[in-house]
Order: sequence, then C-alpha cells, then structure tokens
Amino acid sequence: VPHFVLALRICRDYKGDAAVMSFLTEICLEMPRVIPTLCINDACKALMHLDNHRGLPRETRRLVTSLMSRLGEHKEDLTQLLVSDLVDSLDCFASYKLKNDALYAAMGELLAERMVEIKYSSNPSLWATVTSCFETLEIYHPQWMNAVLELGRDQFA
Repeated sequence: VPHFVLALRICRDYKGDAAVMSFLTEICLEMPRVIPTLCINDACKALMHLDNHRGLPRETRRLVTSLMSRLGEHKEDLTQLLVSDLVDSLDCFASYKLKNDALYAAMGELLAERMVEIKYSSNPSLWATVTSCFETLEIYHPQWMNAVLELGRDQFA
C-alpha cells in the first residue's frame, strides 16, 4: 500500500505530463482492489495527493469516492488521525464536491474538539481550510462554527 501512496505523490508533481496521467489512471484502476484492507491513515495519505484539478483522469474521482467510503465505514477511527490528515482529506473531498453528510458531521465534530491542536499548529491556515471546505460543500456545522468563533475572539490566536 505505501507504494501506491508514493506513486500518487510522484504523479501530483508531474500532473501535466501525459505519460504520468496514464500511470495515474493505472493506479486509480489498481488501488481499489486494496482499499478493503487499507487502514484509514493510509487512505488519508492517498487523499492528500488526489485534489481535483484540470486534466486528472476520471478514474481519480472514483478512487476518491472509494476512499471516502472507506473513511465513512470507520468514522470511529478518525480520532487516531492527525489534524492535518483530516483537513487534507476534507479538502480533497471538497475539491470534488462529494456528498457524505455523516462523514462530514463526524469530521467537523472531531476538528472542533481538536481546535487547540489546530490553533497551535505550524500550519496557520488549517482553520481557514476547514471553513472553506464546509462552505464549498454547502455545509453548516454548528460545532465547527462555534469553535472558529471562539478562535476569533481569542486575543492571543
């Protein structure tokens, strides 16, 4: 499985090349066979490299949808993920405008609970990315919005 994630990483950097896009298509056709055995951490690592952009093969969307289903089946395991992995996954789903209200509710709840981690992260845009993703997906998550409001009120943030 790590070899698929590494291959996706390489494809991300050479997305304009026709041969690389052909290779990405092959990955997207082969990877669903291992998704049932994939841990959610590896699923998130794969999603990190699959944001939607012009020129991606349509098989990429199918792979992202399959990975989303895998995460949706294991919502209770989301707590073991790093905040940055959760945000990257949410960002990927938003780039395709995929719908999965139950998964987004679980992700939003977990991210709101872990706002301190987001606040003190080395990546200062995490909270903005999550908020933007929910806006793109046309989801209002009250717990997340309350956490962001409190972050905005914090004079030391």
